Amino acid sequence: MFQAWVKNGNIPFDPSQKADYDMRGFYRALMSGDPRAANAVNPNDGMMHYPDTWKTPYHETFSKESQWALPTAPAWAPDDKLIGSNGRIIYDEKVR
Repeated sequence: MFQAWVKNGNIPFDPSQKADYDMRGFYRALMSGDPRAANAVNPNDGMMHYPDTWKTPYHETFSKESQWALPTAPAWAPDDKLIGSNGRIIYDEKVR
């Protein structure tokens, strides 16, 4: 069922050991009714976005919101900037 969901929905899925997103975990959560498993269009780039909950440490915007994050992981600021524990901007969604 997962494979069909990926194919029919044109879902970005990387099956490698170093995938930057746990799409299988997202799918399991979606099928179980987990309210965190919701996707939406990101207003900054107009592309589909999946929650940080299932981002792996390989993702360029890995944050405290991931289930695998340590307390020192970067955090999102209200202005869509990812801020490191040292206060430096790691990523700015509004600048591409």
